[in-house]
Amino acid sequence: MGWSPTFSSFDFSHGHGRSRTQRSGTDRERERRSGSLLRSRKCTKELVTGTGIRPSNTPLRHRLPTLAGRAVPPGAAAGAAAEEEEGDGGTAAAAAEDPEVVFEDEALGAFLAAAGPASAAILGAPALLAAFEEDPPRLTGDALEGCEPEIRIQVLSLFAAWVAVAGEPPRALFLEEIDLSQAAVVELAGTLESCGAALEEWDMTRCPTNDATTRILFKALGTQTLRRLNLGYNALGLMGASALVGVASSWADSLEHLSLEMNGLGDAGCREVVGALERGLLPRLRVLELGWNELTAACAPALGALLRQRGTT
Repeated sequence: MGWSPTFSSFDFSHGHGRSRTQRSGTDRERERRSGSLLRSRKCTKELVTGTGIRPSNTPLRHRLPTLAGRAVPPGAAAGAAAEEEEGDGGTAAAAAEDPEVVFEDEALGAFLAAAGPASAAILGAPALLAAFEEDPPRLTGDALEGCEPEIRIQVLSLFAAWVAVAGEPPRALFLEEIDLSQAAVVELAGTLESCGAALEEWDMTRCPTNDATTRILFKALGTQTLRRLNLGYNALGLMGASALVGVASSWADSLEHLSLEMNGLGDAGCREVVGALERGLLPRLRVLELGWNELTAACAPALGALLRQRGTT
């Protein structure tokens, strides 16, 4: 008898384990946008400065420590950038100051102006700019449509940097339906490190990659104090489950919600994750989502044991 795909998650937060049916996309969206994730935008001290910042062809992640130091009015960064000699950097800064480019968030305008040439693709694509302006920021494959591989990498790096410094905590990064190359993930990892990111939520759905790249990504995520991790619909398989278990101790004091829906874990991957949890991994975890993973009744003993154990703690 097959395991019911609607038996998708376990909630340990009320003193006893209980199953929950899969929530709709509307419910998830409402939850994401409620409470603390609905935060107002403002120019923060971590944002870009105009003192000594100039557009540059240096990879963005190597410039981020410089882009994160001193607070100045948002227009100053754009003004300083505009003083740069003619070239791609000047074009990007000018676009950021173009009256036809309207920024609802002045801080974002300053950020993109200081980023130099790397921001040109964003300023020239309404869908990309909208992804940065959304609250919380959300980057999708549709927004990256038509971008060359190198531009995709630059945009991803800028997106991670923006999430890391914009607004107020808690900070959450959302990626949807993006094919992640190893080069892109390496750049993402470098960006998170360079700008001292402190993310509390990583939501990555339908962003397939290979096993080696998955390990690089998980190692980078291990540097973040995550409370919520959504990896649904990424075809992680058994290897991905093992890689996740290998870094999960990094979130021992923080992770409360883990979603692994639709990842082709199978019984072996399920036992990999559930067995580690039974041995004490992620003691603060309250919700585990495992729906649509091709599970069978063979997983029932392990899942039952986990429910009994966590339900009494």
